[in-house]
Amino acid sequence: MPTGVSGAWKVVGDDGESYVVKFNMPHDHTALNELVCAYIAEQFGLPSFEPVLVDINDRQAVHINGGRAGAGIEPVAAGVHFAVRLVAHLYSAGSLEAAAGRKMTRDDLSNARCIPDVLGFDTLVQNHDRHCGNVCLVLDADASSYSFCILDHGHAFGGPLWSPKSVGDMYLNPAPVSRFCLPTDGIDASSDFDDFLCQVGSSLSYAFDALTGKGVVPSEWCTKGGGIEDLRGAIESLDLESLRAAIGGYLRGGGGA
Repeated sequence: MPTGVSGAWKVVGDDGESYVVKFNMPHDHTALNELVCAYIAEQFGLPSFEPVLVDINDRQAVHINGGRAGAGIEPVAAGVHFAVRLVAHLYSAGSLEAAAGRKMTRDDLSNARCIPDVLGFDTLVQNHDRHCGNVCLVLDADASSYSFCILDHGHAFGGPLWSPKSVGDMYLNPAPVSRFCLPTDGIDASSDFDDFLCQVGSSLSYAFDALTGKGVVPSEWCTKGGGIEDLRGAIESLDLESLRAAIGGYLRGGGGA
């Protein structure tokens, strides 16, 4: 699939469903970032794609690597990788804006009420990559508006090459998100994030308990360079007022009204 340097690949599972795979690589945390963020977003009820794990066998890896070699992308190994279920008839926010010749507004989105929570979530996981290619739109049944859905969390926590120290240092002073495609006009930093912050305070530990207790994260994804407990410790150390301040900093910097 033409999705940039990650070399995402469409596969058909044993269940007959189609999935988009972003491969686990031994030298970075892209797959771990994707799985943790997609899982937490799902637990928080945000409009995101269902995270799944797919097991690529040796024969499939050979086939995939043939295509990756042609694109100049490094090969992948057989094993367990991150994927999301493929949804038909998706548009990227960027492609829709280009076709319409205008910026997307809240009136275009039937689920615009979720925008503050997504801004809060991206600030929580320090994902500075929410550009208009990482927001997907699905045309609603009445064809009068779109529902948005977020994807691509590989650059969360400071990027794929984070270390336990870099993640811990980052949360000492979390930065306002630097790229956010969704319209933020009308958001009031003093009140619109109260529900999200309450959810972070009450549900984050539960989400990580579920991740670790159910064995959702493959052990080989957690290397001595960092793993699920490093992320958990860093995020849970974040003061909620620091999170609110980072969101407010984005809005005061021109990101919203």
